[in-house]
Amino acid sequence: MSVPIEIGPHQLAALERLALLGVGDRDKVAIAGAVTRFLDAAPHLSALGDALWPESEERNDQVI
Repeated sequence: MSVPIEIGPHQLAALERLALLGVGDRDKVAIAGAVTRFLDAAPHLSALGDALWPESEERNDQVI
């Protein structure tokens, strides 16, 4: 599936911090590869988040 994804300076910096993109690398193929690796990891990151912060049956969502 092909979908358009906008990447700005903040997203490029985030991909660099995650070591998915080389610092200063602005080649379109490298950026596309970094975004693909990030999306491929999303289910695993989500599972990690669920393990670290499980959703309780009683939610204490209070808006302050």
